[in-house]
Amino acid sequence: MAGFRHILDEPRDAHWGGRGELRARLPAEPALVRDREGLRQTLLMRPWTLDNESAQWVVAAGIRHAGRAVGDPHLTRRGHER
Repeated sequence: MAGFRHILDEPRDAHWGGRGELRARLPAEPALVRDREGLRQTLLMRPWTLDNESAQWVVAAGIRHAGRAVGDPHLTRRGHER
């Protein structure tokens, strides 16, 4: 999750393309996506409760980074919230 959150907060990250073209194609961030801590909690604990707009935005932005929990101080070895 830390990797995905970093990418959301860093528009110049390579994930978005050399000139940020992927980010530029996305619509404005839905309210839940703008609430980074709320998004983190939802994705880690209750991803099925995401509203459609937020879920579609996160998938379009590259959700695969949310699985990078290694080194996330908020998680235990099994990936559960402490």
